[in-house]
Amino acid sequence: MTEGETAVTERRSQSPVVRTRLFGAAAALAAAVLAVVGSFLPLVSGELSLMGGPAARISVTGWEVTAGGATPSAGHVAENGIPLTIAAALLGIAVLMIIAAAQRAAPAAVGFAALLAGSVAAAFLVGVLATVAVQVVNLRGTIQAADGASAALGAGFWLVLAAGVLASAAVVLIALPVRGNRLPGPPGDSPER
Repeated sequence: MTEGETAVTERRSQSPVVRTRLFGAAAALAAAVLAVVGSFLPLVSGELSLMGGPAARISVTGWEVTAGGATPSAGHVAENGIPLTIAAALLGIAVLMIIAAAQRAAPAAVGFAALLAGSVAAAFLVGVLATVAVQVVNLRGTIQAADGASAALGAGFWLVLAAGVLASAAVVLIALPVRGNRLPGPPGDSPER
């Protein structure tokens, strides 16, 4: 095999890796967007009834609680929008590193850094998601404990859940073998050819 044929063969074998990492970057970017958008939508909402008619509607987002269209002066919930925004920023940093690692000439250290950044961002987001899930289940139970009340998980919760799944999928896509069926190793670890 000539040197030119070897280079073409090597480029062909690397192009699926480049595509896979770019899919990982797209998944991480989508997760960041969903986390931020989900923080502004209701995580849980409920309705209190009085004598068979609706009395008050309660909605809890990552930033505030509203009752009957107004923000009550008494009562407060955790502002999950802040850690969700931090998770989105970490995912944004991971996206940039993944794109850098997707370059054919990127050294193994860049691939390792992208994997590390994606893992940290996904772990942070999944941790926030677990916290939000516990709070949402608690709030839903509290609302439903009142007579004639109903509560449901909101669109914001489902978007944050989807963000957690996409962030985890992005890490898997980043970690797929680069060359010689090996994961990106720590800096200084050269892959076998």
